[in-house]
Amino acid sequence: MFTGDGDPSLTRNIGLWNNQTYATTRCYVYNSVTTTKQTACNPWAEQIPITGTDGLQFSPNLDKNSVLSVFNADIMRTLNYTYNSTSHDFKGYTTLIFETDSSAFENSTANAIFNVNISGTANLTSITGSPAFAAKGNYLNISP
Repeated sequence: MFTGDGDPSLTRNIGLWNNQTYATTRCYVYNSVTTTKQTACNPWAEQIPITGTDGLQFSPNLDKNSVLSVFNADIMRTLNYTYNSTSHDFKGYTTLIFETDSSAFENSTANAIFNVNISGTANLTSITGSPAFAAKGNYLNISP
């Protein structure tokens, strides 16, 4: 985790995940029928660099034009959040509300490396080792 010392834009950005600069998940390699070795494996078709924060804090001086990058460890990728045209006042502070970029879960060539086959879902099969999918709450933005 970067502290932002020298560059405030890096505040709370993740530097390494599983001692790697790209997304990895834990997997087991079978040396024989009875012995395995735990190692870090790349779940995607290519190495995806770790970028963004943990989603709890962001760099100072955000505004409505800011794009927030969050590395989501559950789906092993970075999601971008953009301002959704809503702001609130909370005890004298103006809060800005950001939402996930809808293109992150589209079945498109840009998401081919993430195995997105059903728009609106995240295919977690290569991460979990079993058929698993994630979606936004109430299956928002899913297209059959």
